[in-house]
Amino acid sequence: MKHLDNGMVSNSGVFIISDSTSKGMYGVFNIINADGETLIRQRCRAKLGSTGISDDGHFAVCQALESASKADSCKLFFFDIKNKKLLWKKTPETIGSGLNWAESYRFDTKKKILYLIHKKDRVYRYTFEGTFIDSKLYRLHCIDTGNDIEFLEAIKELKEELSSNADPREYGSFVAPLEKGLKRFSDKDTKSKIHRALGEIFHLQGNDVEAIKHFETALKLNPRIGVKRTLEKLKKAD
Repeated sequence: MKHLDNGMVSNSGVFIISDSTSKGMYGVFNIINADGETLIRQRCRAKLGSTGISDDGHFAVCQALESASKADSCKLFFFDIKNKKLLWKKTPETIGSGLNWAESYRFDTKKKILYLIHKKDRVYRYTFEGTFIDSKLYRLHCIDTGNDIEFLEAIKELKEELSSNADPREYGSFVAPLEKGLKRFSDKDTKSKIHRALGEIFHLQGNDVEAIKHFETALKLNPRIGVKRTLEKLKKAD
């Protein structure tokens, strides 16, 4: 190994370290025990970014960066060191258009939870099986401070949830960030989507007076926003 990076050691002496080829074509993630024996050597067709290992030396992760490889680009690799195998690899849901990689990782081996720690102290959880736990929290953060692409993608996902028997109690926290978005973005189409989402949330919460206001504004900004029939029903019921 000649181009080493991201070295880290566990309490048991098992350590991880990344290596890259001289041409930078791929990265190699190495997991080595205290005696110098290589337990896992994972070759990735991408350069490697942040890595992590559990305190007990039983689990590790490495994040592949963006590359031309469909198989490895942007994938997070999760390893079971004790059994010397890769448990899963996937593109984290927290990697949006801005390629927001986690800066570090934390492992709860008792609850089997992996924590991805991002900038601004944002933390998102995955199970050791690779299931993303904090999808609603991440969506809320994208709506609150994400760029325009992340914001619109989060709005799209929120709209899909709101139209499928959503629990209104879960979406009250989205109101303030959405209203903030009306000030953050000037594009008419974006504003119409925000007003539609707000209208749907207020409708779910039984506040049809506010829902009507937002649906009317959404329709003025974009006559094809898709709320005309809902608005007519609400006005008749009112």
